[in-house]
Amino acid sequence: DDDLVMTALALQAELTSCLYLVTMNKTSLADTVEGLTIVKGTERLTADVASGRYPLHWPQPSAVTECPIGGFRIDLDEGYTFTCGTTDLAAVEANGTDTYYDLFAVPNAPITS
Repeated sequence: DDDLVMTALALQAELTSCLYLVTMNKTSLADTVEGLTIVKGTERLTADVASGRYPLHWPQPSAVTECPIGGFRIDLDEGYTFTCGTTDLAAVEANGTDTYYDLFAVPNAPITS
């Protein structure tokens, strides 16, 4: 969504997969993007995720007042990196895969491939 201002986070390396958690501050009742936070998970080599060696886990919310509402996964090709808040998601689509999750239907197991 072009109206969502993404939080600048640490760089994600090439050939890795990572989950990013989108949360809303439950004390912010206004319907605005100012109450949203993005938390970067632990990146893993995409080959290790695909083989089942390491599953991807959702990161913890940054505060107890944060309620997870969604998330996204970034899988990067060789030679490309991603920095949430600075890399255009259209560039990810050309050089990897981006997948989006609605966490009102929470999966009951880690994402393994």
